[in-house]
Amino acid sequence: MRKPISWFFPFVVLASIILGCSDDDSQGENYKANYLPTIDATNLPVGNSPMTMFEDNESSSKMYDNKDRWFRVNQPMQIIQKGKDSVQVSLYSPVGLTDVKIYAKLVNYDKRFLIYEFTKVPAFHRSFHQIPLVNGKHDYQLENGKTVTIDKIDGFSSGAIQFSVESSDPLFAKFKKIKSNRLVQFST
Repeated sequence: MRKPISWFFPFVVLASIILGCSDDDSQGENYKANYLPTIDATNLPVGNSPMTMFEDNESSSKMYDNKDRWFRVNQPMQIIQKGKDSVQVSLYSPVGLTDVKIYAKLVNYDKRFLIYEFTKVPAFHRSFHQIPLVNGKHDYQLENGKTVTIDKIDGFSSGAIQFSVESSDPLFAKFKKIKSNRLVQFST
């Protein structure tokens, strides 16, 4: 006999995502969205563990760890979920980017929304960031400029949130034109 509780938890998570999202049409004309602040990756607090990859003082075991150091040729800016509540942001480029927007899409919500906005990302950058959805209710900007308010979500299993990157930086436009999606891995 199946335990009836086995389906209950996934149902609660699904319901909280669906019911926890409201777009700006339902919030009235006078609603003032309070978006998350922009981020300057050249000036992050220590808690974000910012680093420049491939510096001379980096250990070779870390530098050539092919499980950690890899990217696709046409996607040198990576957003990788780490655990249930954070992401690793990496840029595999000798030139930094400006105006980088990272969008998120939840499995049960069909619209992409702006989750991080970086004014600057330096060359060969790596840092870690908590997913804002796990620390409380926030307003997010949709791609069409409208606002969605999403309640706190207690964490994400693998694949429950997807990330995509956009930028007005001319270098990023060149990255997007690259047809190859070859995987580059660093190893000894």
